Amino acid sequence: MRWIEEAYPKHKTILRADTQARWEAGDDVTSDVYYTALWEATHELFLEQVLASTADLASLFYTAWVNAGKPDIPPPPTTVSHASIFPRTTHATSEGSAEVGTLALVAAAALAGIAILGISIRRGLAKQR
Repeated sequence: MRWIEEAYPKHKTILRADTQARWEAGDDVTSDVYYTALWEATHELFLEQVLASTADLASLFYTAWVNAGKPDIPPPPTTVSHASIFPRTTHATSEGSAEVGTLALVAAAALAGIAILGISIRRGLAKQR
């Protein structure tokens, strides 16, 4: 619940930035003007939240691993079957279709990498303070 308590007060900043960006873009929320104005007003908050969430996610993974008795982590697979996880579900891509299971595996690996990056950045920032 700490995440909600820390993030919720920031909603006013986001809503103010959205209102200002809408005004600047003539209420066209699909325009580059809108997204540029919104990013300029919220990018620091966004980066702060991403860094915090990656460390929190890494903590969840680590706690689950410790609570499971610190089992050996198997090496990553050298190949991935297209029938992994969701064998009958495909996702259209510009190259044709790819199995959702493969995409889910790639997404999970990306999240793990982001979590590790977030922890590294947080530790580096903490050392600077």
